[in-house]
Amino acid sequence: KSDLDQEKALSKTTENHPATFSPSMISDFIKFFTKENQMVFDPFMGIGSTAEACARTNRIAYGTELNLEYYKIAIQRSTKFKDNIYNHDALKLKELNLPSFDFSISSPPYWDILNRSTGKFRNEREKKSLDSKYSNLLNDLGNIDDYDNFLNLCSKVYFDIFDLLKPKSYVVIIIKNVKKNGKFYPLAWDLA
Repeated sequence: KSDLDQEKALSKTTENHPATFSPSMISDFIKFFTKENQMVFDPFMGIGSTAEACARTNRIAYGTELNLEYYKIAIQRSTKFKDNIYNHDALKLKELNLPSFDFSISSPPYWDILNRSTGKFRNEREKKSLDSKYSNLLNDLGNIDDYDNFLNLCSKVYFDIFDLLKPKSYVVIIIKNVKKNGKFYPLAWDLA
């Protein structure tokens, strides 16, 4: 709750992101896998939860965020790392001149789950004029409806991250298995 209160105090638009995660939770992973002053990369930065966790734990945050609105919130939230966070497509990491990282943690889109949201979640968000999906951008991984294509492109992001990691570094991916049209897809397992 304190994380959500902090987000709302920063900007009313933080609530617009449909799937934020807690800097407190991310801080635990960061402290476990890194030491102070090491560099952490999040290719799906969202509104800057990973950057906030890095600030809290004395690590250095880097990341990319495709959605310009969320990128602006991340920069506002984490001014300390504004030069390390890019409004950029995670599928094009190699275009950036990024350093080597000690750790990567992220929560990629859970395939196109937000585009298929129905009922209470979508209705409540639309009633408040809040986003119910990440974006309308064609290159947004959350807008890909073909499972194999999504897996291939999402895997590409993590293969590119692997090339940026220092030896013996770790990657944490927060994702879950999903159902679509009554069929179970082992998304977490397939991505692993």
